[in-house]
Amino acid sequence: MKNESRLWKSVVAVGLLVILAGFGLRTLSQDKSFILVGDVHFDKLTLHDMPWLQSNYPNDVSQVNNYSQITQNNLSAFISELLHQSQTVTPVSAGIIQLGDLQEGLAGNITLATQMAREARDSLRASSFAAPWILTKGNHEVTGPGGAEAFNNVILPFVSSELNQSVTSTSYSYRIGDVQIVVIDCYDKGNIIPFLKSQLEGSTAKFKIIATHMPVIPVTARLWHIFQDDPANRDSLLNLIAMHKAIVLCGHLHKYSVVKRSTAFGPILQIMVGSVISNRNKHTPDYYVTSYGPALVDLEPSYDNKTYLANEAQYVTDYRMAEMPGYAVLSLNSTTGGRSLKFYAGLGEFLYETVNLST
Repeated sequence: MKNESRLWKSVVAVGLLVILAGFGLRTLSQDKSFILVGDVHFDKLTLHDMPWLQSNYPNDVSQVNNYSQITQNNLSAFISELLHQSQTVTPVSAGIIQLGDLQEGLAGNITLATQMAREARDSLRASSFAAPWILTKGNHEVTGPGGAEAFNNVILPFVSSELNQSVTSTSYSYRIGDVQIVVIDCYDKGNIIPFLKSQLEGSTAKFKIIATHMPVIPVTARLWHIFQDDPANRDSLLNLIAMHKAIVLCGHLHKYSVVKRSTAFGPILQIMVGSVISNRNKHTPDYYVTSYGPALVDLEPSYDNKTYLANEAQYVTDYRMAEMPGYAVLSLNSTTGGRSLKFYAGLGEFLYETVNLST
């Protein structure tokens, strides 16, 4: 009986060691995934001073009606899907990076702007995410009276609680394991380059990520990218990003895109995601483009930027862009340095494509 007891204890001990070893490997592993969420435009009609909106932004009334309906119909299901992905994705999810315009904004006064920020925040809190939300300032949530104050007073404290660090500025930095995430306020133009320079140069992380609302590389005929009309600062920005081999994540244009651009200091990789999901069953894009250049104007003829696009095309070495909402999962392998992206279209965890970002 004593020998059997010893044998049983040995089996239990070995089993516990295996379990603890497996747990340790999972928690100590540097391999990570990040869920990428683009513009959401959380909205409700009750969160607007409609006479103010009609008087000051008449062209946005239909947009507010549309986003309010999308929020009512699909946002809860979208958050639930993100929660499930964050719990099951491999490698383990280290954060959900939202790339600006979480809210529609245009509330009309500080009381409604604050309420909109609170309800947008609470929509994220409705589900219990283990991985933190990492939020980027867009243009919409701070448009209109009280928008900027509401962002600073409601959203930034939420980010602080998510990241367990003090976040008091719309540009901030967060490190988890071997990944440095630098969130920038792309509208604070005088601070973009100095802040990025300090954060990138001061980090020893293997992977560096820049989260911005506006892209740094234009992906449509609209352009709408940082330092669009300031070539000198744009070159400085691109060179800085390339020197530190940082991955750029962005939104703003409501498109899915992956683009690689060369610079004097190496290539830049940029990923764009749009997450305004009006049709949860939309799993096929209206268009999917892989050729970069002046022909992009054919998709949006009112934006005749052919000359700019022709010049930019000299540096673009890889490009894809689709009119398709969804979200993405960025996976980083610390052992091999490998990077990959999975893009999910609509809802239903529909995997549209996988992109090897290491080539």
